[in-house]
Amino acid sequence: MSCLVWNCRGLDNAATAKGRRDLAKKVAPAVLCVLETQVHKAMVESLKSTHGFDRSLAISSAGHSGGLGIFWNNKTRVEILLYS
Repeated sequence: MSCLVWNCRGLDNAATAKGRRDLAKKVAPAVLCVLETQVHKAMVESLKSTHGFDRSLAISSAGHSGGLGIFWNNKTRVEILLYS
């Protein structure tokens, strides 16, 4: 199983989006985590199908700080114990 974790410093940056798509396609991780998304969780959740994942957990940023997105497929068992 592979996991790709990316401190993207903003999901709405065009260069970040292209790099994320290219790397996710090349690596094909079982789990993809994007940190410091700096956007509302609805935008993060929209990436689920864009990157070919079945499930997601998204946390909105507080202004231009923070934000989290975790993506995985049904064949991968992910259990979220706690988050804050």
